[in-house]
Amino acid sequence: MQSPSAPAGLKSREYVGYALGDTASNLFFQTFGIFLTYFYTDVWASRLRAIRHKADQGIDWAFVPESYAVTHE
Repeated sequence: MQSPSAPAGLKSREYVGYALGDTASNLFFQTFGIFLTYFYTDVWASRLRAIRHKADQGIDWAFVPESYAVTHE
């Protein structure tokens, strides 16, 4: 019986595939973010200051632990 060997590393093709998928994902989300900024400023006529304030609130809440957010509403 042969002893199990260490698993082989990723092939170059797999690295390239992952990189292309990651790039596509980043392009999608960046495009969506840019479109939302356009939509809120031109269509809803919101001020950039209000949009930035809302974005900052979302970022702040992303780092609050769930238990703290639930108990301190």
